[in-house]
Amino acid sequence: MLACLGYTVAKRAPDYQLLRSLGFRDRVVVATILTETWILGILAMIVAIPIGAATAYYIAWRISEVWFHINTELTAGDYAQTFIPALVLLPVVALPMARAILKESLDVFMRSRELG
Repeated sequence: MLACLGYTVAKRAPDYQLLRSLGFRDRVVVATILTETWILGILAMIVAIPIGAATAYYIAWRISEVWFHINTELTAGDYAQTFIPALVLLPVVALPMARAILKESLDVFMRSRELG
């Protein structure tokens, strides 16, 4: 998830540069990147939880038919143990990408014809 998120931010660099060229301050651009990162992370978790739970139950059911029963009773704490560190690490991925975007010169961007 974190690698895909870094790629998403890098792919949208022209959009963020366009915001800068329109006069948005750097901190607003960084806040936009972080907000997008959080929204994508939360949406990924909303999709991943039911798919992961269904897959775990199915695999445990298939294994228990031929071998022994595997307990897959997952609680909210089990999910939190996995997803909260991921949410905390999202800014760690997004901030270096935001810094790289802000380091790029606007005149080079304007000449590149990659406008949003």
